[in-house]
Amino acid sequence: MQPPKDSQSDAKAASRPDAMVMHTTARISGDHAGLVSVEFARTNEAVVTMVWGGILMRFLSANAAQGVLEGFSAARGHLAPLAAHTPNPRLDNANEFVQTTLALNWVRRASYAVVGRNGYSTALGRTVHWIDLSMGPVTWLIMDRTAYHSALDILRRAHRTAAGVCLDGDTYGVDPTEDDYIPPLGVPEANRRLRPGSARI
Repeated sequence: MQPPKDSQSDAKAASRPDAMVMHTTARISGDHAGLVSVEFARTNEAVVTMVWGGILMRFLSANAAQGVLEGFSAARGHLAPLAAHTPNPRLDNANEFVQTTLALNWVRRASYAVVGRNGYSTALGRTVHWIDLSMGPVTWLIMDRTAYHSALDILRRAHRTAAGVCLDGDTYGVDPTEDDYIPPLGVPEANRRLRPGSARI
C-alpha cells in the first residue's frame, strides 16, 4: 500500500533546503593571517580546512584545491593597475576579525573567469582598479596587490596540504603558480583570462 500523494509531496518538500545561496561576492583587501588544518588524512573523507580573514573554505579533494589556486594564479596578469595596499575594514573588537563570514565547500574543480575592472569613485575622487575573479558560486573582488599575494600564500599552503592528504594528490599535486604549469587533462575550457573591462562604482 502506497502512502497518499499529499504525504509524498510533504516528504519531498521537507527533504529540500529552505533556501539556497546561488551566488555571492567576496571583497578582499589588505593582509590577512591564515590557518590550514586537516581531518581524516589519506582517506576518502579527507578534508582540508582553510580559514583566512573572514573566509572559511573546505577542500574535499586536491583537484578542488588546485582549481581554486589556479584561478587566483590566472589573475596575476591584471595586478599592475591595482593599489599596493588598501586598509582592512575597521572593527570595534579585534576578535571579530577572525570570525567566519563566508563558508565554502569545494568538492571538485570549479570553472573561473578573470577580468580587470576599473571605475570612478566619487567618495575617493579617483579611479579605482580591482580584479573580478568569478569562480563557481563566488565572485572574488581583489582590491589590492597585498590582498592578492596574501590569498596566494594561504591557497598554496592549502593546496600543498591537500596534495599530501587527499587520495587524488598524486594527480593534482602540481603548483599552478609555477611558470611551467600545465593544467591536468579534463580541466574545463571555460577557465580563461578575459580582457580588461570597466565599470562605475
